[in-house]
Amino acid sequence: MAKEKNALEEFEHQYFQIILESLPHPFYVLDASNYSIIIANQAARSVGVSTASTCHALTHGRDTPCDDDEKHPCPLKQVKKTKKPYVVEHIHRDQHGSPIHAEVHGYPIFDEHGNVIQMIEYSLNITDRKTAELELRNYKGHLEELVDERTSELQKTNDALSHEVKMRKITEKVLQKSYQTIKNQQNQMLFELDQARETQKTLLPDKLDHIPKAHAACQYIPMQQIGGDFYDIFELKDDKFGVMVADVTGHGVSAALISFMVSAIFADAAQRSLSPQKTMERTNKHLEGRLPRSKYATIFYGIYDAKQHTLTYTTAAHPPGLLVRPATNEIFYFKGKGSVVGMLPNELACYDEQTFQLFPGDKLVLHTDGIIELKDENDKMWGTNQLAEFLKKNRHLPIDKLLESICEFGKVYSHCDTFNDDITMVGLEFNP
Repeated sequence: MAKEKNALEEFEHQYFQIILESLPHPFYVLDASNYSIIIANQAARSVGVSTASTCHALTHGRDTPCDDDEKHPCPLKQVKKTKKPYVVEHIHRDQHGSPIHAEVHGYPIFDEHGNVIQMIEYSLNITDRKTAELELRNYKGHLEELVDERTSELQKTNDALSHEVKMRKITEKVLQKSYQTIKNQQNQMLFELDQARETQKTLLPDKLDHIPKAHAACQYIPMQQIGGDFYDIFELKDDKFGVMVADVTGHGVSAALISFMVSAIFADAAQRSLSPQKTMERTNKHLEGRLPRSKYATIFYGIYDAKQHTLTYTTAAHPPGLLVRPATNEIFYFKGKGSVVGMLPNELACYDEQTFQLFPGDKLVLHTDGIIELKDENDKMWGTNQLAEFLKKNRHLPIDKLLESICEFGKVYSHCDTFNDDITMVGLEFNP
């Protein structure tokens, strides 16, 4: 019986050693009276000095216990004091002397009188977690600085434009709302993105049925909650109506902020002239030097004369407008020589102006580059010519249905339910 008992005890001891050595984290048992290490597994021995005989020598490389101050309390002292388990974060030293962050867990072992005679201690290396927390705090600080910077930029823009947009009260209201939106992003980023999207919608015309002898339709699908595309249809004098589509470089919040400014400046310029060329030159003049580096906008702008049944247009490096004539199955490309707005001074920029005679049934489609840059599974881009062929094939559809069908085909072509760029299209069907 004695042999069997000894064999069982030996087996249990070996089994305990196997379990102990299998633990991935440092584990050791300390003598509560002198901090000496009674038991230590391989993970503990590989962390600190393998020949250390005390916990403070093993993990801190020092001859005396921890100072037990608020920043670095000694877990053994706390366990002896409270007789309860204790968890604390320490800066330990590995076997090379390099600091590591450790989460130390201490558990008391009592004698038959309830006195703490030993303590089980194991520690988790949380250096990666602490590093991630620091990076997150730094990122948060950087994000707050960025929001403050954008807020400051928008305030300056608002001040500069306040004297130039007296005829556009609704634009002033949008800028005020936009400024408030950006300011509140410091504490409510997600909520304010939704607010910004609602604000951006107010820039777009809510009615498209005020143009005589023409029917208008649009499709506006931003890639994110807010985007850099925008369009407008507005009344001028002498039975003339302006129609424009614009695209600001980039996506998201930064592009939307720039689009607010471009829209306001363009709207003011359009009311000052019945020449698309002069309107574009005035817009470029006011934007040049105000946009961040490498930021600019492309614009297609046309003036529809309801009396003469003509469209006079200019383009600022924007994709050409397409006009399909169902009566003859012809397609016309409304191209022009024009630089992007906001990058070059007028002395270097160039904008021409052309006039096109309209006929009954003509359908004009203006768009940003998002729809023509869709790619299929072979990375082949759809392109302007393919869009033109699609318009010819579907020329008998009403203008609103024609734009809807373009969007649906785009999803099929790209095999995606959503688009990877802002999609904006404005269509006019003329009935002179």
